[in-house]
Amino acid sequence: MRVAIAGAGGFARILAQYISQTHSVLILSTQQPRPEVDEQCPGCQLVVVDYQDIENLRYAVLGADIIISTISGAEQLNLIDAARRARVRRFVPSEFEGDMSRRPTDDPLDRGGQSAIEMLEQLHIRYTIFSCGIFMERFAPGGLQTYHIGAGSGVQGPSDYLVDIQGCNAEIIPNNPSGRSVRVTLTSVYDVAQFVTAAIDLGISNWPREYRMRGETMTVTDLVHTCSDFHSTLLLAITVRSRHKSKNSGRTGIGATTTSTISDSCRRPLEGTTSIHPILTTMFRYNPCHLGLGWRGSGVRQPRPPAESW
Repeated sequence: MRVAIAGAGGFARILAQYISQTHSVLILSTQQPRPEVDEQCPGCQLVVVDYQDIENLRYAVLGADIIISTISGAEQLNLIDAARRARVRRFVPSEFEGDMSRRPTDDPLDRGGQSAIEMLEQLHIRYTIFSCGIFMERFAPGGLQTYHIGAGSGVQGPSDYLVDIQGCNAEIIPNNPSGRSVRVTLTSVYDVAQFVTAAIDLGISNWPREYRMRGETMTVTDLVHTCSDFHSTLLLAITVRSRHKSKNSGRTGIGATTTSTISDSCRRPLEGTTSIHPILTTMFRYNPCHLGLGWRGSGVRQPRPPAESW
């Protein structure tokens, strides 16, 4: 299988590392040379492209069976157009997030994702989305930027999303309008790459519209406390916001006047390495690239044959 990966950032390189073990991989980059690509992906071909030149893109992806995108915005839209012209069999948009059915329609972090889906639909291009929840490495020391992931997104740093690990504080909505605990799904980027590779190994002809995976699911409150457990000094300020329904529109919003702050300032030593969340424990203790989590160890389900229900 010939696989083209758009982008040369950290996530693209991790994907290339795994996929290139069994398939031919072409990495589309806007610059050359890329020493980090040569080092991490020695068996991959690097092609310099101009995402503003659709004909240049079309020529670059000719012969590719599948394109996996890790880019966004207008660049991804041009890539989709080029994929149609090159008659690429399958397109994977840069939508490695939560389940499509549960995503908000007005997501401030969308970065053109919805426009990409609409364009794929309009052009009748076969596409598949890999839903994985939140990248687990987002909550590791240094955040996603340590892995060179999420550049330009505005939320790649260690303090940009839910939990500020360095500042030891968090801002969360613990319950939904029904009073149930809000839960989040986390999956390691390395497990996502293994999952995508396994799916390609099965053949791309009958892929479903969406593949789903999960490494760990917990409440946002548990996530905050789990992150705080890995600091020798616990100084955690948790700002809890509640959701309410507007009397006028009936829509759910974030209560601006129902914010309370829980401050817990106490010193306690780290106690062993045990945790109710063993994956997160391991992640904070070691570099994830050395985990070797695999399907069974991480809780990620291996893709089933397309003929089976998902």
